[in-house]
Amino acid sequence: QVDPGAGPVALLQAAEGGAPQLMLLDYELEQPAELSETQVLTLTLAWQAVEPVVEDYTVFVHVLDEDGAKLAQRDARPCDGECPTDTWQPGHVIMDRYLLELAQDAGAPTQLAVGLYLLESGDRALVVGRDDRTVHLDVR
Repeated sequence: QVDPGAGPVALLQAAEGGAPQLMLLDYELEQPAELSETQVLTLTLAWQAVEPVVEDYTVFVHVLDEDGAKLAQRDARPCDGECPTDTWQPGHVIMDRYLLELAQDAGAPTQLAVGLYLLESGDRALVVGRDDRTVHLDVR
């Protein structure tokens, strides 16, 4: 169960030294109970704007194995384009869901790499405390 009240997992900002604009509050990864030809993982991200966001970000999600190899990737605007970040109001929580398809012979997912970028330029939003502009989440 996603708990948006648990405190932020990560803070993101548009510019170095700027105030954080967005928080990733929590996440939940649902894995299928039975193996099939493909495995579909469901990732729910709970976002919240801290300040007004003027940029229209795209979310990236990478599913990684223990060696850091990419098992699946999904890039999309939040809520499949229905709730662009430049419409988010401070304090409002956005529940953003992604379906990630893994091949049956894919290794076990151990980590998620999540972040935001501008589609036009590819520039990623900064993640407070991280040089790689990526939020690293454990599969739990």
